[in-house]
Amino acid sequence: MALVIMILLACGLVFTAGDFIINNGRIYSGVTIGGLDVAGMNKEEAAAAVQSQFADQLASTQVIVFANEDIASDPSIEEEIAREESLDELTSLEEARANRQLWVADANSLAAALDTDAMVEQALATGRGWEGPFVRLAALLGGWDVPVQALYDPSALESFAHEIDLTIGDPRVDYSISIEDGTASMIEGHDGYMVNRDHLADQLDEAFFPEGNGKNSFVAKVEFAPSRTTAEEVSRAVDALNLALSRPVVVNYNGNSYNVPRDELASWIVVSIDENKEGSALALGIDATKASPDLISMIHQAITGNNVSVRFAVDGGQVKVLTDGSVSIPNLDEALSFLDADLLNSVRAALEGKTQESQSSGITLTIENVTAPSSMSFDDALACGLITEISSFTTEYLNTSATQNRIHNIHLAADALNNSVIAANGGTWSFNEVVGDANESRGYLGAGTIQGNEHEDAIGGGICQVATTVFNAVFDAGYPIVRRNNHTLYIASYPDGRDAAVAYPDMDLIWRNDSNSDVLVRSSYTDTTLTIRLFGIDPGYVVNWSRTDWEKGAAFTTRYEVDENLAPGTQYTKTPGVNGMKITVYRTVTAPDGTILLEDVFYSTYQPETEVIVKGPDNPSAQASGDTSGDSTDSQ
Repeated sequence: MALVIMILLACGLVFTAGDFIINNGRIYSGVTIGGLDVAGMNKEEAAAAVQSQFADQLASTQVIVFANEDIASDPSIEEEIAREESLDELTSLEEARANRQLWVADANSLAAALDTDAMVEQALATGRGWEGPFVRLAALLGGWDVPVQALYDPSALESFAHEIDLTIGDPRVDYSISIEDGTASMIEGHDGYMVNRDHLADQLDEAFFPEGNGKNSFVAKVEFAPSRTTAEEVSRAVDALNLALSRPVVVNYNGNSYNVPRDELASWIVVSIDENKEGSALALGIDATKASPDLISMIHQAITGNNVSVRFAVDGGQVKVLTDGSVSIPNLDEALSFLDADLLNSVRAALEGKTQESQSSGITLTIENVTAPSSMSFDDALACGLITEISSFTTEYLNTSATQNRIHNIHLAADALNNSVIAANGGTWSFNEVVGDANESRGYLGAGTIQGNEHEDAIGGGICQVATTVFNAVFDAGYPIVRRNNHTLYIASYPDGRDAAVAYPDMDLIWRNDSNSDVLVRSSYTDTTLTIRLFGIDPGYVVNWSRTDWEKGAAFTTRYEVDENLAPGTQYTKTPGVNGMKITVYRTVTAPDGTILLEDVFYSTYQPETEVIVKGPDNPSAQASGDTSGDSTDSQ
């Protein structure tokens, strides 16, 4: 028996050694990836085979996510897709979301790519773990398949899931802290029902790469999503924060002392949700990008009696910040770290339910002096607080297969104006001069634009959203607006009366920089948002605005289009009708000393939008009986 055991062990060792030599770095027999036989391949060969087999499938497949089972089983689903895609392109976000029945996703809208490395690593690992012999036997007898997986851009997947949440779910709201005029208060939160992001990614994988008779679609489901913070912990933190903000803060600089007002101190505090392996928690901290510019301005004004002034120089995408060599920059890193700990540790303890002795004594920040160089990079100037974000504004757009051309145009125009500079002391900025003609030769595509009283496809559709986003950033900053036109038709996605239409070369958006420092315009975008930011020395303008109530205008009319591909007697609304309307927006801009600088009036008159209904061909039997209903244009 001992001899037999020794022989078996020896045979096992020989087999293992031979197996290692033969299959080293290669996938075992019987292993497949999405049904593709990769047995005997090394990592590079398997990766190439997977790309060849599945890359085109991912790029060309559309996945439909349904809001419910009823719409998923609707035989007229193609008509529903056509209706919703027209709404995606032509109506506001709110209208499109309110009527949502399905979502269409593809590799482009989700920024998806094959997760080749993970699939190949999983295939190589098959049969090599502690359970190796059993898995190898199972693979040889019945096969062992690694499912095809895609990598989705996290922000794109989150945006897609959020759109579904807004229609069939109820997005949770975390209890948090609001700080206004130097006082903290609690933001009420609530639990919600949301799509599980990990499960959604798995369902998308199955739909992009269905097995057997699987479908390129599924029904979305939401699940309970509790608030990541509680009212009790936030309430404790609010009390502790208000107590902390009551402590006087004094800055010592070059033998002089400066008091930091409570409301200014409070504006430096940023509140966020910190997610890690242990869970989620409310987090507070001193934001150096907010605190540094305020302190630099305070100190420079005290030393020189003048406001800080900078110039921007842009060369090949690189931005340089130029000074006259007299700007004093305090070395703030240690001081702000000390302030963060001394001011906020009691608040953090309150969040965790711990008791900590309250501090009522003042906080003294001693700061050393550094003179700014005459030229700095944008990042360095921003990090040290020499420049700051003056204002920003963000607009949203739907990211579906129907809106890809529009998104392309938005991104192209946003890139064109990125890093544009408006000179100090009266320099002007023109959208048409900076962005130029949005024509086909410059890469712009056909997308929805306003033509007369209707939405039509035209080259460059979507760039007005870029102009509108710029207008609102400038509006909030308080700079003078020289020229602005409203759209012919009302667009509910933008603030009432605060849209801006452009059309090269005549219809333009122009604004002026009346401060003594240059302003830099920067654009950024995600899969569903566009943000315009203005950078420089904040002039400290205070902006107050109001608007009138809506005034009624002319009623809309209805026009019918015939689509021979639709079933007779069926129809869908391609463009909802909207009555005409008027609104007026007032803006008052005040200097830091209370002097009124501007009193603006922005008039907006919107024409009625024609309702467009697409219908199938007339029913022959109805025509024979003389029924011609729906053929005329009706006023509404």
